[in-house]
Amino acid sequence: PGYWGHMPFTSTTDYFGVVAVILGLLGIVLAWKRPEVKILTGFMIFSLLLAFGRHFPLIYQVFFKWMPFFDKFRIPTMIVVMVMFSNALLAGFGLQALLEKVKENDLKKVMRQVLPIFGIIILLGVIPLLLRNVLGFIRADESKSYSPEIISLLKAVRFDLLKSDALRMLALTAAAFGLVFSYLKYNLPRALFVGAMMVLLLLDLLPINKRYMQQLIPKQQMEDYFSVSRADQFMQADKEPHRVFPLGELSSEAHWSYFHQSIEGYHPAKLRIYQDIRESCLYEGKESGFSNAQAPINWNIVNMLNVKYLISQQEVQHPDLVPVFQDQEQQLLVYKNNRVLPRAFCIGRIEVISDRQMRLQRLNQFSFKSDSVAILEKPLSGAIETPQQWSTKVTRYEPNLIDLEVSSDKPALLVLSEIYYPAGWSAVVNGVDAEIYKVNHILRGVRIPAGESTIRFKLAPRSFQISLMLMSISMTIIYGLLIAAFFLAWRQVYRSSIKTA
Repeated sequence: PGYWGHMPFTSTTDYFGVVAVILGLLGIVLAWKRPEVKILTGFMIFSLLLAFGRHFPLIYQVFFKWMPFFDKFRIPTMIVVMVMFSNALLAGFGLQALLEKVKENDLKKVMRQVLPIFGIIILLGVIPLLLRNVLGFIRADESKSYSPEIISLLKAVRFDLLKSDALRMLALTAAAFGLVFSYLKYNLPRALFVGAMMVLLLLDLLPINKRYMQQLIPKQQMEDYFSVSRADQFMQADKEPHRVFPLGELSSEAHWSYFHQSIEGYHPAKLRIYQDIRESCLYEGKESGFSNAQAPINWNIVNMLNVKYLISQQEVQHPDLVPVFQDQEQQLLVYKNNRVLPRAFCIGRIEVISDRQMRLQRLNQFSFKSDSVAILEKPLSGAIETPQQWSTKVTRYEPNLIDLEVSSDKPALLVLSEIYYPAGWSAVVNGVDAEIYKVNHILRGVRIPAGESTIRFKLAPRSFQISLMLMSISMTIIYGLLIAAFFLAWRQVYRSSIKTA
């Protein structure tokens, strides 16, 4: 509500802190001869221009078109974090330069370099207070949407916010100037100067961090939003692994993913195969028999995704759905899906369709039945048959580990209703490594022999294992060096005390 700039929406802010900015500018001015400072300054300016995105196409278009993975960034303004990182390093150089300049005893020259920086910062803090009638404080769309009274109120509130932050900025700038001036002019003790500057940095940054975190998700709002309902309690009483499917406007609510395993919800970074199913299959297949025109659902997809309960705000008519609970307080209806497939199920027949679009089209056809046929991208390594009797049981279920006990009277394809993700997931069948197949474009499957089998799916990427090992080695070295440094310092103090005695 306090923003009146040109961005279409803002969900967060980047706060540098005026004290950190002052120290960063001091680093550029006082330590410019150092090559590190020149590199950091150039990198900071470059990152800032790159963060403008399409508003500075000279750089952005080159990176967007030719730099690998650059177009995978959600928004270019994320690059501002590199500006903050560069400024933090420059602030360190600025503080170090102040300490070194005092040793040179050329205080007049240093003051001539320092004073303009503080003057510019103070000017930037004063200008907004003097230009109240010049600044708009209103976006173009707001002037068309609100009455003159609301517009006047918005302007007043936004100016008050600007005024309070500007005064805070001027107070911190004055305090920083007082410390620098006292250190340079009146020989403020070095340790006291550094300590006071650190405290001032914390006074600048911590209140903003605290304010932002408190406003991110207000506690009461979170408790109200994620309060368990009677419908939640009913579905949670079912301990068998299952998923839920909130229909209509309920699909976008995070509430269901908080209490249940839901096939709906929102995430800014979606897996392509899951998005394919949502866009091309989940609400397609109109010939599958769903009579509610507002939500034509492909029941083959719903069944194979282990959807046992559907939640709706209105009555739903379908031969496979049975109303099992009504939450009158929340005005919710819970339906049980009688055709739901278990979390893991056995299939004896496959179709190989390597083309992505043809595979999605096949999933939408009425003749496809997810309980009797599986669509793969490549053939199986061995033969399978349609089992007459089979059973599956999930004995352990964790985000990175799933254990199953399976029984089948014939060799078959076991389909696990979990996302297919080859980067790091492995499967072991009866103690032997097994290949994981991509089933129905989105799920995973392994070939199992006839009889009793134990199966383990485990996520353990080699890159993660290597990183974990390197981290352990690094931490061991760091702690070893700290212990050695402490021991050497103690021995030096001990020897000095003996000599003095």
